[in-house]
Amino acid sequence: MISIVQNQTPSLLTIEGTPIWSGANVQSFNSLAIAWSIAPKMFSIGARYQWVTIAYLLGFIVPVPFWLMNRYFPRQGIWSYLNLSIILWYGGYLVVGINSSVFMYYYIGAFGQFYLRKYRPAYFVKWNYLVSAGLDGGTQVMVFLLTFAVAGGSGVSRPFPAWAGNPASGNVDKCMYNPANG
Repeated sequence: MISIVQNQTPSLLTIEGTPIWSGANVQSFNSLAIAWSIAPKMFSIGARYQWVTIAYLLGFIVPVPFWLMNRYFPRQGIWSYLNLSIILWYGGYLVVGINSSVFMYYYIGAFGQFYLRKYRPAYFVKWNYLVSAGLDGGTQVMVFLLTFAVAGGSGVSRPFPAWAGNPASGNVDKCMYNPANG
């Protein structure tokens, strides 16, 4: 951590950072501390961010119909499998930032929990948790290696070579350019 902060200090101190290194996550704690210190002026009913306060009430009310359906129609098993807290939490990822990885979370989760558990229970029991641990561990190892070998955590960044899947210019993710961004 010390070597990353020492090597990336200029990027961490700028407002925009770089595509890889940014102090925005840490700075968000300062912003939240200021926002919540003046909470009555920002979050009360009639204030600019009143929906944050109203969302607490909505979060309490939204699961009630699903609970009632599960209680009065227990033979329809789907109601006991719907966990709105988890569904809405991950659904919230779809409206902010880069969310292309969220599809893979949904796909792998649905494949493992619905298809394998129902149609291949022996595979599910034998391999599901092992594959899950492998995916988690592999992700952590790759993040560590890429942080130091590619992203400049050790002092010098080594960008990937330009090719068809990684163009040298333009939108790397092939998404439509938003003219509002300048």
